[in-house]
Amino acid sequence: MEKKFISDYLKIAASKYGDRDFLICNDRTLSWSEAYEESNFVASFIAQQLKSRQQKIIGILLPDSWQFVVSYFGVVTSGNVAMPLDITFKKLELDYLASAIKPEFVIVNRQTQHLIDGPAVLIEDILLNKSTFALPSYGLPPGEQIATLFFSSGTTGKPKPIPNTHTNQIWDVSALSSPMGWTEKDSLLITLHLAHRHGLVICLLGAVYHGNKVYLEERFNAHKALQILSSGKVSLYSAVPTIFSKLIEEGANQKFDLSVVRLFASSSSALSPALQREFKVRYGHTILDRYGTSETGSIAIKNGDGDETFGELLDGVQIRLEKGGEVALKSPGLFPGYFNNAGATKKNMTPDGWWLTGDIGELKRGKLILKGRTKEKISKAGYSIFPQDIEWGLHQAPGVEEVKVIGLPNSSDEYIAQDKVVAFFTGSAPEGQVKQFSSLNLPRSWRPDVFVKLEKIPKTANGKPRLAELKSLGEKSI
Repeated sequence: MEKKFISDYLKIAASKYGDRDFLICNDRTLSWSEAYEESNFVASFIAQQLKSRQQKIIGILLPDSWQFVVSYFGVVTSGNVAMPLDITFKKLELDYLASAIKPEFVIVNRQTQHLIDGPAVLIEDILLNKSTFALPSYGLPPGEQIATLFFSSGTTGKPKPIPNTHTNQIWDVSALSSPMGWTEKDSLLITLHLAHRHGLVICLLGAVYHGNKVYLEERFNAHKALQILSSGKVSLYSAVPTIFSKLIEEGANQKFDLSVVRLFASSSSALSPALQREFKVRYGHTILDRYGTSETGSIAIKNGDGDETFGELLDGVQIRLEKGGEVALKSPGLFPGYFNNAGATKKNMTPDGWWLTGDIGELKRGKLILKGRTKEKISKAGYSIFPQDIEWGLHQAPGVEEVKVIGLPNSSDEYIAQDKVVAFFTGSAPEGQVKQFSSLNLPRSWRPDVFVKLEKIPKTANGKPRLAELKSLGEKSI
C-alpha cells in the first residue's frame, strides 16, 4: 500500500476531478476543488492559531454537513489530530472529554457552541478567514501519525478515545476495494454520523479514496433515503442493521425500486438472518456484512445469507484463537493503543502483541465463524459496550451507591440482534429518578432497558457479584 496521508487523497481527487461535483448536501454542493480549497482554509487557520511543532487535538462538534467534512480534512491536512464528537453526546461525556482529553479547541457552529465549556471556534468564523499559512511538518510517517480519535466505549469503565493513524484508516478502505467491487464509478449515500468510524472512514474516506460523488444527509430519514436510493443516483449504501430494518418497515407503505443500487453493506453490529431474508424479499438485494471494530478496522466480510461464516479474511489480517476461542488479531488496521491508557491496552493485548477482540469464533478452511462474545461484552444499538462503561455513568447519578449492569440476550426483535441491558443499583434514589438521569445524561447505547433497585448487590465470599443470581433476577424483570 502506498504510504500517503489522508489529505493526499483529497488533493489527488481535486487535481483529477476539479469542478466535478463531490459533496451534495441540502444547503450546498461542493466540487472536488471547492472541498479541497475550503479544507485548506481550515488547515491554514489551525496552523496559524497553534504555531506548534507538535501534534495537537482539535475537536469537531458539528452536524453531518459539508462544514464537518471540510473541518475534518482541514484538521488532518494541518497535521493535527481530529476528534469528532457526536452532536447527540450528553454533557456528561463532553465534560469528561474536556477534562481528560483537553483539546486545543473545538470547532462548533452556532447551534452546538453552547455544549462546549472550554475553548471553541465557530466554523463560520474559520471559513471567513481566507488567508493561507505555511503548514508545519511533524516528521512522522503515515503509519505513526495519528489522524483521528474516535470516541468509543471500552473496558476501563469510562469513555475513552481510540486513536487511528493515517495508515490504519487508508488500509481499511483500500482492503475493502476488491471484495466490495468498489471503483471510481460508484456514488454513495451517507446517512450515518460522521463522528463515528463507520460513517467517517468506511463511507466518507472510502468515497474520497475512490473518487466518488457523495450525497450526505444530516440525519437519517427512511422515506427520503429510499427516494434517493431509488433515484438511480447512488450505487453504494453502507449502514447499520437498525437502518435496514427501518427501510424494510418504510417499504411496506410504498413500493421502491432499489435495483439501481449496486451494493448494500452493513456493519457495526450483527446482521440477523431474518433481516437479511426480509430485505432480499422486499428489495431483491443480499446485504454484504462487514465485521470489524474501531480498534481493529475491518476484519472480514460475509457476502451472502446462510450460516455465520464471514468469508475470507481481508488481505493483511491475521487471526488466531486464544483459550476459550476468543479471536485474537494482527492487522495493518490495528490501532496503536488506547489514548493515554496503557493499562487498558495491555489488558486487551496478548504478551506477544495480538489484539483480543472480545468475540468468540472458529476458523474453518481460512474462514471465520463468529460464535458469540466474551461474557461481559454487550451489543446494543449498533455498539459494543462493556458493563463498566454504563456503571461508571450511573455512578454519577445522585443517590446511587453501587451499580452492577448485565446484558441479557433479547429475542423480541427478529431483525435486530441486541441485548437487553439491566441495571441493578443500591442507594437512596428511586428507580424513576435513576432512569431519568440515564435518559438525560447517558448516550443512547448506554441507557439500560430495565432498572432494578436492591437493598444490596448479591456477592460471593470474595466480594464479586453473583452473576448467575443477577441473571435470574434480570430475566424475571424483563
